[in-house]
Amino acid sequence: MSLRRTFDIADSNGDGNVDMKEFKKLIKILKLNFNKEEIENLFIEFDDNENGKIEYNEFIDSIIGNIPEERVSRLKQVFFVLDKNNSGGISVDEMKDGFYYKRHPDVLKGKKAPEEIYAEFLDNLDYHFKLLNNSANPNEMNVDCFIDFYRNISFVYSNTDDFNDVLKLVWGLDK
Repeated sequence: MSLRRTFDIADSNGDGNVDMKEFKKLIKILKLNFNKEEIENLFIEFDDNENGKIEYNEFIDSIIGNIPEERVSRLKQVFFVLDKNNSGGISVDEMKDGFYYKRHPDVLKGKKAPEEIYAEFLDNLDYHFKLLNNSANPNEMNVDCFIDFYRNISFVYSNTDDFNDVLKLVWGLDK
């Protein structure tokens, strides 16, 4: 999510894309030491649809790639468990109510306090819902948005079993 925030800061005109000038700003904010030619080459590499702008998804796909299909399937399972009324969307409150932050692996290992995990979760959730303000229903997250919510989290776990274990614990799927 911090990468998304940094992208949004570089997006000076707020159109959801970065042009070459904004991309140079993004590189500077990220404190990456590339020369002009390297920046131009990176821009071309990230601009998949060759429209002279880099959309956030193009940017993030180039950096972390797509979520493996096995994980997408698991995320869909979690989503449909959370969508108790089968409306096709889950609200902020449903996500807050369903999140077992005290069972997060970092809490269980003593790396982070439960309140810290919950605060991080709420911060990411709040930010993600703000991004949904351009969607048809900004008060609910559909399955695609839920998968996108987990895009950066998925990247942290190199092992799919570990990723699935985290989902199982924090969403109470083992109950």
